Amino acid sequence: MDRTGGFAHSAVMPTATRTLRPTRRWLTRRGESARETILRAAVDCFVEVGYARTTMSEVAKQAGVTRGQVQHHFATTRDLLLAAVRWLHAEIGRELDEGLAAHDGAGGSIAETSVSVLWANAAGPFQTASRELTAAARTDPELRRVLDDSRAEIEAERNGRLGHLYREIVELDPAGFAMLADYMQVFLHGLAETSFASDDSPRKAALLAFFVGNIRRFWTDRGKSPDAVSASDVRERAATPRVES
Repeated sequence: MDRTGGFAHSAVMPTATRTLRPTRRWLTRRGESARETILRAAVDCFVEVGYARTTMSEVAKQAGVTRGQVQHHFATTRDLLLAAVRWLHAEIGRELDEGLAAHDGAGGSIAETSVSVLWANAAGPFQTASRELTAAARTDPELRRVLDDSRAEIEAERNGRLGHLYREIVELDPAGFAMLADYMQVFLHGLAETSFASDDSPRKAALLAFFVGNIRRFWTDRGKSPDAVSASDVRERAATPRVES
């Protein structure tokens, strides 16, 4: 890659082919609690059969537990849904932190590194599930209310994580940073949802390179070079707990 944000196509595109839906439910992590297993199964149900067809019995079947065990943790389906949405976005954040903390440095400065990891996260199964729920909420008032209830919390968490990473921009231009955070979300999620008729991967790689160039210019317009924040700095910031304001 060059300092203008140019990427070799293979450097920015995830190696796995993205599908519109996760093809199978995610593996349960070792040591996962019964509550987490139920929430994971609920997310699978929302994506695979839709919210309208998700019942306590269906979630219990997916989780491999009894209906009574599900009700022990969640009194109503709405309680379960709200908890599942929050769990899903916590998992998205955990994946992002782990990706940033484990980045091997091949992405270059903070502009390339952050976009590379954020793109892999946006195109992954958890974010795909989140977008599926958002799409379903357009025709499901109850689901829309649940998502609305959690939206402010989710956005605050997103901005807190990105602000911890882009701390120089937050200090120089808080309003500009807020716009940048929205821009990154809209662009990456929009790109993840887009399928071109031909040459899909090269065209997305070219768009990502153009996007990185815009991120770099955003930094330099404020008198800061993203090259001053190395991949090792990014890993350190990702591994350092954020201080809640």
